[in-house]
Amino acid sequence: MITFSMDNPTPPKINQNISRCPPSVDFQDRLDTSARSVQPCAKLLTALPAVILAIGFIFLIYLQASISTGVFYNGDCGLKALQTMQIASGNFRTSLELSGTQWEKELWAQGMYPFDAPFAYRVGDKYFVQYPYFFPLLSAPFYFVLGYHGFYLIPVLSAFLLWVCLLYAANRMRCHPLETSLLLLILIFASPVTLYSAILGEQTLALLLAFGGIVILLFPPSRITRGRSASLAGFLVGIASWFRPEMYCLGIAVIISMFLWKILQRTAVNPSRFLTSFSLSFLILILHNLIVFQSPFGVRSNEIMSGLAIAERLQVYRIVMSSLWNAVAYFFPLIFVPVLLAVGIWINRERKLSGESLFCSLVIVLYVLTVPAIVPNFGGKQWPPRYFLILAPLTALLIGNMFLSLARKWRRIHSYLLAAAILGLTTWCIRVNTIEGYEYLSHEYAQRAAPPVDFLMRSPLHNVAVSNQYLSQEFAFATQSKV
Repeated sequence: MITFSMDNPTPPKINQNISRCPPSVDFQDRLDTSARSVQPCAKLLTALPAVILAIGFIFLIYLQASISTGVFYNGDCGLKALQTMQIASGNFRTSLELSGTQWEKELWAQGMYPFDAPFAYRVGDKYFVQYPYFFPLLSAPFYFVLGYHGFYLIPVLSAFLLWVCLLYAANRMRCHPLETSLLLLILIFASPVTLYSAILGEQTLALLLAFGGIVILLFPPSRITRGRSASLAGFLVGIASWFRPEMYCLGIAVIISMFLWKILQRTAVNPSRFLTSFSLSFLILILHNLIVFQSPFGVRSNEIMSGLAIAERLQVYRIVMSSLWNAVAYFFPLIFVPVLLAVGIWINRERKLSGESLFCSLVIVLYVLTVPAIVPNFGGKQWPPRYFLILAPLTALLIGNMFLSLARKWRRIHSYLLAAAILGLTTWCIRVNTIEGYEYLSHEYAQRAAPPVDFLMRSPLHNVAVSNQYLSQEFAFATQSKV
């Protein structure tokens, strides 16, 4: 105890060196060690999205290894392959030109042509495939250089670039690396999109163009103004509709959503720029159809213009809508997550969505309502639902934006529970679309048509007769040098 006398009120001096004692060397070492241990964890988290992209790319290659030469996922692919090979040989005609002797061509003229409606149509003395000419035109150089696997180069590259578009959008939204990784998991492994990279077709290319346009519209690069980004977005979505007709519905949905977004939130978006460029791309396609087919809507103009009675059309609409939503509920139930997030935002008394979330929500709703009105059926043989494939990247984008709105305002435990629920649903979708999807696709390529295709490719026969056009489509590559 320190005491001092009243006779000497000056307190004794305390050793000032006590307060200047250096911190414990052991304590300082622990601080340095802790700081050094945090840095590798931060670097690992930052690299996680790139790791997922790399694993996804390996999965793309793995899917390619399951493809058997000459075997297609469905007959549609056979017709696309025939036209691609025709262009690669130097014949750039838009009509399908099959080689044959005079007596064989006479049989075709009498109605025994290997292909018929709704897959191929006769216009005058020529036959046209119903599928867009542009995809075979783009694929032909790769087939000429790489051979059979050149058919699949555009689907593979389009799928990978689609993931890059989502990564760019996540970075622009300032997502945490864990959130970005979750969005990539949703698109790469939890959605049906990746499987279509191993199916000969234009689906992934159309998705890349359409989703890329929407990303540029919402998150324009720093060197591009809002007006120019709207023009570029409209043109990209319009070009996507050259490959897939359902993308017309997406373009219309985007235009309406932009006008509503501008009215509701008074944003700086420019719907007129998007509308102009989208309409220009549509007019270019109509001009092409008039030159080639003498009709504005292509080779199927008669079917489109004739149509069905209103009652029949409504019945088809109801059946297609029901089938598509049943498929979505099983193959991609993550589409319902934004609804739960919107409820959470409402409960959190935020009372409004961000501009990007409002826009994406409107696009999804309008697209879903309009697509069943223009498609003829549920989609045929497919890994469902191919008419709703664009919903996968849009849903991932919407989940990312809405999750950020909640996570930054909720308590940490609530954010963790929400992320765990989304991750659990993502796990289910990964099991369906990656594990079951790969097993199904590899079985189709290895078992369904491989034995007869292999026989035909080895057979010295020059003439092959089949009972229906579906077999002609299936054996298109194997019989390319036969008739």
